[in-house]
Amino acid sequence: MVTVKYKLGKKKLGNWRLPVEYFYAEFTPPELDVRPYVSLWKKYSFPVNIYIGRNLALEKSGDDCYCERIHKDSDYTLQINLYVDKQDTPKRVDILKKIVKCFKDCEGCKKFIDFYPGAPSVEQLFQQIANDIINAYNEAVENAYKNEETEEKEFCVSNESKIDIIQQQEKAKPVRKINI
Repeated sequence: MVTVKYKLGKKKLGNWRLPVEYFYAEFTPPELDVRPYVSLWKKYSFPVNIYIGRNLALEKSGDDCYCERIHKDSDYTLQINLYVDKQDTPKRVDILKKIVKCFKDCEGCKKFIDFYPGAPSVEQLFQQIANDIINAYNEAVENAYKNEETEEKEFCVSNESKIDIIQQQEKAKPVRKINI
């Protein structure tokens, strides 16, 4: 099962940025013992700027966590590649951090969306991303069920066995004696 959740926070009067409390996908293994491989590579164009980081200045701060920015009207690729195993606890993927390729999992990292009068809404885009992730998971589970079990097979190939086969073939040829 996959669950995609996002929450847009409350914007205070006069602020230009709307907080994104969370936007993540949580992957739970299916009931039967299969190991689906979820793979999603898709480009999205964001209608507004999105800021990610502890320090919202665009320069590096002293605590080694700096702001990344998803620029409006630019294409960004969401890339998710993971196996969902029975032994694992549910895997949680921060979607916006995956889009900007932020691999740090720092405490207190915040996300904000530009929000001003007349700004386009990101809710429709977030819903599309959620649907794409759910479809990728469902496809991965379906493919895992189609991948049947096989019996154990053992093979041995060596240069000596080739020689044995050639010698056996030569022995099997009929030999004719011609008297002159």
